[in-house]
Amino acid sequence: MPRPLSAEARKKAIAATQTIVATHGTAGFSIDAVVRESGVAKTTLYRHWSSGNQLLVDAIDELFHDFPIPDNGSLRADVLEVSMTFVEMISGPGLREMVLDLIGAAACDPELAAIEETMIQQRAEPMRDIITRAIERGEIPAIDVDAAINVVEGPFIARMIRSSKPIEQAEVVAIVDWVVRGLGVKDD
Repeated sequence: MPRPLSAEARKKAIAATQTIVATHGTAGFSIDAVVRESGVAKTTLYRHWSSGNQLLVDAIDELFHDFPIPDNGSLRADVLEVSMTFVEMISGPGLREMVLDLIGAAACDPELAAIEETMIQQRAEPMRDIITRAIERGEIPAIDVDAAINVVEGPFIARMIRSSKPIEQAEVVAIVDWVVRGLGVKDD
């Protein structure tokens, strides 16, 4: 009977991966580097993750705590709440750089790209719920929800890529106002 997977070993591997990527980028990441940094055996790592890429994505994904799924009765209020949470998270030390490095690495590695896409789809669930509820309330027309998610998230991703300066609250509000108008919400 195989031993159960160790939660402690998993935590050590995740922390080691985050440290390695924060210090050396994804180019410095390898299973061997994680073994050295964490002290966790390579066989244990492969019992938790089927590949180094899966470990890499999980480690970066864990830096993002759960997004709220607000239901304030208004698309604008809900998108604003989630956007503020995202901006707060991405402002953490080194997180912007890690995410950008992961995006760059995924562009060159099909396995990593597929794993990253799964993570992105999971992280989009709060916004999918928000937009679906806005459609059901009649607040916006029936639109392609996935395209709408791209419209909501796009300006923040573009801003993150373009500038390392923190995104100010007033800028978040302005972006959200433009986005919700673009989705079909009328000004009061």
